[in-house]
Amino acid sequence: ALWAADARAFELRGRVINDTTREPVVATPVTVVDPRHGMVTEDKLQTDTQGGFAVSSLSDEISMYLVQVTYAGVVYTEMVRPEPGTVQMK
Repeated sequence: ALWAADARAFELRGRVINDTTREPVVATPVTVVDPRHGMVTEDKLQTDTQGGFAVSSLSDEISMYLVQVTYAGVVYTEMVRPEPGTVQMK
């Protein structure tokens, strides 16, 4: 999910959920990549106590962003188009 925070910066918020247990995935690495600009890493962070994450100051609301979540040694990926709402990674 992406929306304009101001005229130059955009924000992506999401939540990582274990698809088997339906529980939030806590303290797991999340990487947001801009594939349109040479796979530039926009941010690296970890999920919070509710499985949530937020990336501020993205460079472009038009781009698709690649969200990568590493859990139990497996990298899960999701292409995200800037739209209102929350990205659910399962």
